[in-house]
Amino acid sequence: MVRRAPLALLLAAALCGCIGPYAEVGQKLDVAMTFASGETWIAYRGTNIHLLVLGHDRDGKPSGFTLSTFDVSETAGVSGDTLEGTSWSEQGGTLRLTARLEYSMPDERAKDLLKREGSQRHDVDRTVVLSVDRAPTTLAIAGDPAWDGTYALLPAALANLGTSTEADDACAFHLANLAVMTSQVRIIGFGGPGMLQYHSGDGQDFVGTLSGDVRVKSLPTDITFTTFADFAGVELDGTQHTDVGFSGEGFMSDTIAFTFRPELGGAALPAIHGTLDYGNGSDAIHIQNGTANGGHYLITFESGATGKVSPVGLPTPTISQCLHLP
Repeated sequence: MVRRAPLALLLAAALCGCIGPYAEVGQKLDVAMTFASGETWIAYRGTNIHLLVLGHDRDGKPSGFTLSTFDVSETAGVSGDTLEGTSWSEQGGTLRLTARLEYSMPDERAKDLLKREGSQRHDVDRTVVLSVDRAPTTLAIAGDPAWDGTYALLPAALANLGTSTEADDACAFHLANLAVMTSQVRIIGFGGPGMLQYHSGDGQDFVGTLSGDVRVKSLPTDITFTTFADFAGVELDGTQHTDVGFSGEGFMSDTIAFTFRPELGGAALPAIHGTLDYGNGSDAIHIQNGTANGGHYLITFESGATGKVSPVGLPTPTISQCLHLP
């Protein structure tokens, strides 16, 4: 869960007239597409999670897509990029993705807080052409070094999850946090002073690509998920609260509930339910210079099993090990 927004400091900046940037003039904050269903494929390369969602309408026809990569060289997450398009087609082993929007959440940890841009959205006109080789639960992609590799069907890969070991705690965090990151990359200004624009009124809603929405309200920051799903197999409910001071230092609190929906041979298996607690009393997630650098996330499964996950360092195990990715 990338967290880089020192909101009390942003208010001070606004009062001195030096804050920016906001969304481009006239830019609608949420323009995301929604799909009736989303065929979701996942891969892990280096320290990046790749996620491809091929959307379908209610008649089962292609309706749009998202193609994302997220740097998780730190457990809390570092950066992300998403291409979104209104159409895709697959024929004769060739997958064509027509992108119209690009979202970017840069790694700005080395920048002064007030000089960070945060997540941005730009119009693009780009066609990504990939060679694909399908199997029931894998998709081999070639033709573009940025995306090449063998991807796993995510709901099928979720069948590899457990709920009883320390590794299971970390795996649950990685998947819930991935869903959080897919929302953050689309929240314009997230991680920078542009977050101040969500202070007035009730904040701003952003729809989930497959279901629900996430509401953003700043000063302090509440990010509230309601049956939110950007990709198949993972759904979030609940609130992530962040309160920091003028130095960009503070703590996180509140709890998000996660639901994982594994499948086997296309048939649904029992769902996995649990919570991700950011507060955890004296061991709450600590924010320094706008970045999570201490404390622990507390994972609690429906069975009552609990475990702690540090926000710093390379994820152990990786999401690839959790899901037995190819």
